[in-house]
Amino acid sequence: LFATRANNRCRYYISPIPDPYAHSVDAFKSSWKDWPLYAFPPFKLLAQVRYKFKLEGSSMILIAPKSTEYAWYPLMLSVLAAPPLLLPDWSTLLFPESQVLHNKYQLHAWFLYTVASTIRRYRNTLQSQTVQASRYGYVRGKSIQGLPLFS
Repeated sequence: LFATRANNRCRYYISPIPDPYAHSVDAFKSSWKDWPLYAFPPFKLLAQVRYKFKLEGSSMILIAPKSTEYAWYPLMLSVLAAPPLLLPDWSTLLFPESQVLHNKYQLHAWFLYTVASTIRRYRNTLQSQTVQASRYGYVRGKSIQGLPLFS
């Protein structure tokens, strides 16, 4: 989602602008049902992405910062199905225009699901908040811990 011919990472992509190679144009007008999704949206669209995902998505890898001050953040944690992965600070990881964002915001890969059993399975692995402080937040009194993509 939100990719162009110049920066797509997947065979099928939905572009925010007219693109003859895109599967479709405008992610918010396209159906997200029955697709495993990968998205690196502009940060100003994260609340809309979270809302659309809740309505139509099933699974998504979302590339986004850890931004506890935004309203979309706790909503995202509510559908988290695996520990968030901190992306490494490699100059080759992202296209040059995105590298500036990564340097400023510490981008993560967030694994989101709308399937309740998948979310529940992940939550059962979390420790209670009294055991360990969380860098990411809490869901129903349990601490969310992130992981580096590579250690």
